[in-house]
Amino acid sequence: MKLKYDQYIKQLMGVTGIHGVFLVTSFLTHILLSNYLPASQFGEYSFYSSLIQLFVVIALFGQHNYLTRELLKVRTGFSKGFSGITKKSLGYSAIAWSLLAGAFLGSNAIGWFNIEWPIVVLILLITGFIVVGTIRQAVQKAFDQVGVSQLPEKLLFSAVFLLTLSTGVFWLKLDLTILKVMFFSASAYFISQIAGVIIYASLKKKQPPKELEKAPESSSDKPATRWYFYFMSVIDIIDSNVDIYLIKYFEEYETVAIYSVVKRVAMLLHTIIYISNYALGPEVSKLYYSGQIQKLQATVARIVRMNLSFGAVALVVLLSFKNIILSLFGEFYHESITWTLYSVMMIAQFVNVALGAPNQVLSSTGFERYNLWVYAGGVLLQVVLGSIALHYYNITGMAIVTLISAFYWNGLTHFIMERKVGVKILPFNR
Repeated sequence: MKLKYDQYIKQLMGVTGIHGVFLVTSFLTHILLSNYLPASQFGEYSFYSSLIQLFVVIALFGQHNYLTRELLKVRTGFSKGFSGITKKSLGYSAIAWSLLAGAFLGSNAIGWFNIEWPIVVLILLITGFIVVGTIRQAVQKAFDQVGVSQLPEKLLFSAVFLLTLSTGVFWLKLDLTILKVMFFSASAYFISQIAGVIIYASLKKKQPPKELEKAPESSSDKPATRWYFYFMSVIDIIDSNVDIYLIKYFEEYETVAIYSVVKRVAMLLHTIIYISNYALGPEVSKLYYSGQIQKLQATVARIVRMNLSFGAVALVVLLSFKNIILSLFGEFYHESITWTLYSVMMIAQFVNVALGAPNQVLSSTGFERYNLWVYAGGVLLQVVLGSIALHYYNITGMAIVTLISAFYWNGLTHFIMERKVGVKILPFNR
């Protein structure tokens, strides 16, 4: 039977276009910061950005995945109570953010972080803005607004942030400092969230969601829990940033800056799987909860082939134009980043692109707890091996550990997905 992918492709193209613009503006922003901030301060900014990512998932309390899936279950007849589910999500996140703020303020007061107090306040504000926006995105994703849900955070925020930084540097001739950069970032996030609420309210009235195929009455389903999504999100973001935290612990901010630049370039590859999974998640839930497993298999296989194709082309381009790309960030980074460090980081992200679909499939079908255990093992693996590698091989050793970790968690999640969901990355017969 010929499958139709019109809706998925439409969602995918919308996300791709939006994220493409965000990618360009974000890349330009980091080029500007790397050239106009001293290496030590750029490393400090990179560390704060990683810290904010961790704080966001703590304050979200797992809502960004849980809420989308539960609202889709409402639409397919598995459960009821759209308003109650959404209000609970907002309430839990508000409590989590408040507890986080108290812990962060207290930790900084006793010297655990030693961050300037204005920056502490800005970090907490940015965290709150991102949390609110992510919950709004989760609701929109469940109601067929996948692409447009990203407009405020991706397009508006990135444009305003780059514009204010550029105006300050080139027109007002400001000397950039960490405090100024964080203030510009917080202001841009605030503006984007105001716009996000306006866009969502407008579309909710004008574009009601289409009817979905109802789930069979005999279908069984395990109750989803926020706790699995919560711990999974926290472990996931630690797994994504543990390399930065370890380097900050063992090295100086200059080394953090060097590693952050090559990681930023490698994330160009990761964009492929990010875009793919962002659009794939709601589609997986729809097919799984309506019992269309064969169509789910075909959809996943097709998306993986697309990811492989785009990823291979992107890898060749990034490796071929290494010197040109790194020179954009300044002579210091161009000279400091070795070929080995650069190539290993690119290959690690290519592995994530080629094999990264199982994570999203498990999260969207009720098996998120397995992601939790895999990510926990990945964090432990990186901490143990990373501590040893940094001691003997510096940041190149940390890059190799990142590659090992990519093979570990992608391979294991695929094995679990095949056993639990009955879906393979590519349906080859054994």
